[in-house]
Amino acid sequence: PNRYTFSKKIKNTGKRIKERKNVTKNEKLFSVNVAGGMGAVKSYMEAYGELDSSKARKKAIILLKQDRVMQVVKMIISYYNQRRKLEK
Repeated sequence: PNRYTFSKKIKNTGKRIKERKNVTKNEKLFSVNVAGGMGAVKSYMEAYGELDSSKARKKAIILLKQDRVMQVVKMIISYYNQRRKLEK
């Protein structure tokens, strides 16, 4: 069981992160920050309100390995690139 909740239904939070299909609000904010050039640790700390940089580093690495998060990052980067081309 998860020591941070009293729920019997929540068994493995790490597995939920990896198997989630849709991007959460915080994951979107993290992705926007990463695509904008902010570092992964700083992006995680801002998106999730994490104060400990070592925890943020570990969790940011996990997020960057998720396909759904990386797809959002790539989509944002391609949007910015298209926009720059149109401005020229």
